[in-house]
Amino acid sequence: MLGLKFAARNTPRFQSLFWRPFSGTSFVLKSKGKSKSNDEEINPSAILQDVDTQFQSVLDKYKKKITEIKLGKADPQIFNKLKVKVENGTALFTDIAQTTLKGKFLTITVFDPKNSKRIISAILGANLNLNAEEDPKNPQLLRVALPSTTKDLKEKQAKELKENFNIFRASSASIRAHVLKDLKKVRGSADTLRKLLSDIEKTHKNHIERLTHAYKEAEKSLK
Repeated sequence: MLGLKFAARNTPRFQSLFWRPFSGTSFVLKSKGKSKSNDEEINPSAILQDVDTQFQSVLDKYKKKITEIKLGKADPQIFNKLKVKVENGTALFTDIAQTTLKGKFLTITVFDPKNSKRIISAILGANLNLNAEEDPKNPQLLRVALPSTTKDLKEKQAKELKENFNIFRASSASIRAHVLKDLKKVRGSADTLRKLLSDIEKTHKNHIERLTHAYKEAEKSLK
């Protein structure tokens, strides 16, 4: 029975994000003979599909990170993890309000107007360099003016894009390395293993090209 484990090397920002242990009959093909383990062969298509899924997960996470970096403080989810002091203790921001992006402002809808000033205080205390103000006509609406895009901000975003690209590329390389290492322990026909290794290399190369394309397009959008 084949049981492979693929893992990504830990990085400063990720803790085993792409650890996907798997084992089971989906990764082996039983021969028609009566003998058992010695006649079991690996299922290349199942392994290749799983590897491709892991690479796609890396790409999806990087694209999500790109969106976060480009939005910066304009991200409507920027306050979601904020804890706000309320009458009966502490509440998570998302339990008492929601945020939307409208033009150059973040608009916060407060479910209970009693919490408006509390949310304003929480934002000030979060050291985000953002200030929320009540709408004079509606105390349940708060407006947060967004900072203008500057050359320094774009340079900072470009640097962050590249740093994250390198991190995700390293994670992809780690997945590939673990796959190749584990396949050395597998029994199977030389031709089957050779073909599988070749397909894995092609899949990895194609994935890196897509990852690089996503990075280049994001970088271009900042200029």
